[in-house]
Amino acid sequence: ERFSIISEHPQNHDIDLAELKEYPLLDGQDFTCFRQTSLSDFKELTFPFSDFIDDMYTLKTSDGEMLVNQYTGEVVSSISYTNTQKLSALSFTMHTGEGNPWWAVLLGMGSLSMLFFMYSGYKIYLVRTASKKDFTNPYPKEDCSILVLYGSETGSTLAFAIAVHNAMIDSRQKAYLSSMNDYQYHSGLATLIIMTSTYGVGDPPSNALRFIDTFKTTNHSVPFCYAVLGFGSTKYPDFCKYSIEVDKLIGQEKNISPFLPLKLIDRQSVADFNQWVQKLQNTLGIKLKIELGSVKKKEVQLQVKTIEFSKNPDDHTYLLRLSTHLNNRMDTVRSGDLMVYKSHEDGADRQYSVAMEQDKKTILLSIKRHPEGKVSNYLQSLEKGSNINVSFVSNPKFHFPEEAAHVIFIANGTGIAPFLGMIGNNIKKTPITLFWGGQNQFSLQLYDPYLQRAKSNGRLSSVHTAYSRVGKKSRYVQNIVNEKADLVEKAIKTGGGIMICGSMAMQKDVELVLGNICTNKLGTSLEVLKEKGYLKTDCY
Repeated sequence: ERFSIISEHPQNHDIDLAELKEYPLLDGQDFTCFRQTSLSDFKELTFPFSDFIDDMYTLKTSDGEMLVNQYTGEVVSSISYTNTQKLSALSFTMHTGEGNPWWAVLLGMGSLSMLFFMYSGYKIYLVRTASKKDFTNPYPKEDCSILVLYGSETGSTLAFAIAVHNAMIDSRQKAYLSSMNDYQYHSGLATLIIMTSTYGVGDPPSNALRFIDTFKTTNHSVPFCYAVLGFGSTKYPDFCKYSIEVDKLIGQEKNISPFLPLKLIDRQSVADFNQWVQKLQNTLGIKLKIELGSVKKKEVQLQVKTIEFSKNPDDHTYLLRLSTHLNNRMDTVRSGDLMVYKSHEDGADRQYSVAMEQDKKTILLSIKRHPEGKVSNYLQSLEKGSNINVSFVSNPKFHFPEEAAHVIFIANGTGIAPFLGMIGNNIKKTPITLFWGGQNQFSLQLYDPYLQRAKSNGRLSSVHTAYSRVGKKSRYVQNIVNEKADLVEKAIKTGGGIMICGSMAMQKDVELVLGNICTNKLGTSLEVLKEKGYLKTDCY
């Protein structure tokens, strides 16, 4: 199954969203499907994340899985696992010992013995590489024995890669720096260092999209060693997933061996990075002078001007307007940049995409309050005139494309926030089309005054809305994008740009639609649009 030797055609759930109902309302303990499922057959139960009608329980048993309406307990869709899927589950059990303690003990003993051989082999490798001659002088790629590759969506990882590369040049090493998309093998390569982040739901950054395919088709005739350094955040379930995939891929090559184990760095920890650099220079036998102290973000004190709450109480959304004191301006902040507020309770940063108003003194935030959200509830409780200290992070890859002939904005919920600022600052009156999805028309009322004003002064061309909780007429933003495929096609053909902001689930569904438009109407791929900068995303 893994190598497509056994063909597999998994079934997909087929759901008619218009048929979903919220009544009669039952408690979960009264759901028939839960009561009739034996605990011995039960494998996994995924709970709904939100109260949207299309967000359901996913019940997995040994024979298949069911989607269960979170309100009525109705089994909306069920599929049975194929024999291949069942064999795959058995294989997983055999490899992990899940459910069989004695088999798990045997596997554990085998794993411990493997650790010994890994340690002894790695130690022998270090002894052999310690005697290698240091290389000197930089430049042309073919003359460089050290290749530093980066995968960076917002530029943060690139900054770390530049620091390593510059330190190697200062130490008179032949090192070359390039993006992962530009990977090219040459026989003089001795050391490959990859530093990459993970974007979206375990996906590669846009400048690393081609790396895996390129690497698989490259003939690595001469052995070399490598190290992978991954950047991410443990707040997300796919923490450094792409870095892990890259490390696994390279490790499968016979002629390539690791000189450092995979290192994963949480939230750009400078301390962890410096520790890795220490191991790097010790292993390579070179001295690297890298000074990356913890950078304290410059804080700005802002004052609360207004708080507006959504007319739809179910979406728990509000608009927060903050302004500087006196005549102070925020000239370096643009719509699409991130406002950072440090929580006093856990010390963690919360980031919000901002809309910068024309006066450069006022920002607008659209925030969804979560029942247990410390910061979202705190910001909602602020009174007019109160002050808060915040900092800003530049997000240049999500700025308005000034050169575009037509710009399409796609958002759901609070993802509309940066677009409100971009629309308000569209003094050139570049044609802008907005696709937005919310629960119902009352959700739109929070933003409608800004949109109507922009349409009246020519800064916004058109608005297309989709409402997900209006009975049989329920639609999602990807549905209206698909309906307006000709408009999207025309915009791209005339040098237009597309920007997506909102939930990652929405981004995934919208990108499927855009991918079909690219393939069927434009004869290209969505990855090409990303690489050329025609598609910009900032989702969470």
